[in-house]
Amino acid sequence: MRKIAFLGMLVMLIIGTYSCTSTESEPKEKEVITKKIMYDVPIINANIITEEDFERDWFWKNIPESDLDRLLTKIYDKVISGETQACLYDPTGNYEDFEKIPKKDFVKYFEDKWFIYETIQEIDDKTGNIIDISIPTPLEKNQIKQLRFLEEWYYEDDEFCKRVIAVAPIFVTEESLNINILYWVDIKDVKE
Repeated sequence: MRKIAFLGMLVMLIIGTYSCTSTESEPKEKEVITKKIMYDVPIINANIITEEDFERDWFWKNIPESDLDRLLTKIYDKVISGETQACLYDPTGNYEDFEKIPKKDFVKYFEDKWFIYETIQEIDDKTGNIIDISIPTPLEKNQIKQLRFLEEWYYEDDEFCKRVIAVAPIFVTEESLNINILYWVDIKDVKE
């Protein structure tokens, strides 16, 4: 009798377990809103706006310093060291493919090609006229004030989703507020 009761209970347990598991439903396809959208996001706000000032929190266009340091290490230091692959930024590109910058050449790009000109004025000794002198100045990590994102937007399971494809640091010079975008980093390469 005990064996029959035990077997009956085992059968009930199996049936109960099977009936409680969800049946597989058809996965919904994602509905693409746009395959590519590109936009800039300020990450450093020199005038941190607080809630008391303008009803905005401290994170309005601002990343906490420790988080920012980790991010810039990933998209600047690791790129220059060759640990993370960088791709050429093409302002007119279709971004189906990215042209990889050989890791061995990346420092050379910074030294030879990627710099800004700082203009100073001096008096010409011969004529006495004021002349502009352009001095090449290399771009530095602390000049990254914004990020440019390349993303895909879509709906999946009735949720709006974004898939970041690549990120490009935007160097902003204090003197002229010029924007310099030099390279993309594939988001898959931005890791710890």
